[in-house]
Amino acid sequence: MPLVLRLFGSILLLGFSFLLSGCGGSLRTVPVSGKVTVAGKAFTKGGKIVFYPDSAKGNESTVTATGDLSEQGDYSLMAKEQAGAPAGWYKVTISSQAPSDPKDPYSLPKNFVDVKYGSVSTTPLAIEVKEGQGPEAYKIAIP
Repeated sequence: MPLVLRLFGSILLLGFSFLLSGCGGSLRTVPVSGKVTVAGKAFTKGGKIVFYPDSAKGNESTVTATGDLSEQGDYSLMAKEQAGAPAGWYKVTISSQAPSDPKDPYSLPKNFVDVKYGSVSTTPLAIEVKEGQGPEAYKIAIP
């Protein structure tokens, strides 16, 4: 078999293997867990926390990381089905709401945190995810 055909076959096989492996491997994440407090006390209403990559601070990732807030204010993040988040700076949003009328689940929602914390364009919350940080590094304090 001519050298050109063997080389072409090898390139095709390498490309196919690359596609099967998920285009370069798995996402590299850093474990992220912490606590949300409001006015110095654990946030006990539950809800959702989302870390959005902050390109203004150099985080060019397209991966958001999300977590559920426990009734003690604790959270752990997941990004693309992996624990944690890729390293870098993030804008953080927090949303927590319930129907304003407990008897009517379709009533307008009641927010348990100021709505500015629920939008990536208005949240003042920002945090850097880095290797080797403990839960205290990821504590979110809402005044």
